[in-house]
Amino acid sequence: METQEFIVNAFNLAAFLVTGYFTIISLSKIANQQYQSLYLVIPLFFVFFGISPFLDIFFGLPAYPTRAGFRLASQDITTAIIYDVYIILVCLYWWLISKSQGRRFRFNQTLSALKRKF
Repeated sequence: METQEFIVNAFNLAAFLVTGYFTIISLSKIANQQYQSLYLVIPLFFVFFGISPFLDIFFGLPAYPTRAGFRLASQDITTAIIYDVYIILVCLYWWLISKSQGRRFRFNQTLSALKRKF
């Protein structure tokens, strides 16, 4: 395995693990009846963006025989690293946002206030 391929696989694995970790935390918070919209968005983000780096590691890059642009982008090391770093940063940013919103806004308090009005 080339050094560059090893680096890309390390970033792919990091992106998969970080998104998977935040997905597990989000699902556990939902199971504990702590509701925030980001707790639903993070697992969807994992399904659409976090699984693909895992698939790239274990099944290889997808072949795009008729799409030359896709093929070039998927084989470019810089693009792969930027993609993985972007995925990790988005997850971290969303998690920080959810922590700060949790202090300012409590879903259960608002829901109980709405129930009292109606």
